[in-house]
Amino acid sequence: MSIFSDIIIKIELFNFNNLMSEEQRIIRDEGQYNVPLESIDGSGHDINIRYLFLDSNEYGNRSELEIKKIKLLNESLDILFDIYTYAQQLEHGNIQPSFIGGGGMSYEELVKNDAPPDGYEDGVDNEDISSVLEIDGITDNMDTMGLL
Repeated sequence: MSIFSDIIIKIELFNFNNLMSEEQRIIRDEGQYNVPLESIDGSGHDINIRYLFLDSNEYGNRSELEIKKIKLLNESLDILFDIYTYAQQLEHGNIQPSFIGGGGMSYEELVKNDAPPDGYEDGVDNEDISSVLEIDGITDNMDTMGLL
């Protein structure tokens, strides 16, 4: 087991225990940018955040210290999930982590497991996905349109 596997397991346990478990969680995921957080820098510009503690006060009733704690929570979780994504990519190759979506499969695996393209037969060699999807033609068209 590599060091990345250990990191991945620790972050998954942290995520489950603090965000998902009904008995143990202390953090509530409100969805990306769904919670306004009061500004404390005097700018008058609130920011929108994602995570709150279960015992957080409602907007307008938070102390300056509570606002700082909530901001710290959100910044820390953003960093933690970036580390998780990086560790997953180093451990398993270029994949989409399962807690974000895609079930932990690479893009190529997701495409292979989707509905087959027209004219696809079971006997086609799946090792060269570019032949199945005709990626070369797509690249040429993108170059012609000035997208590359």
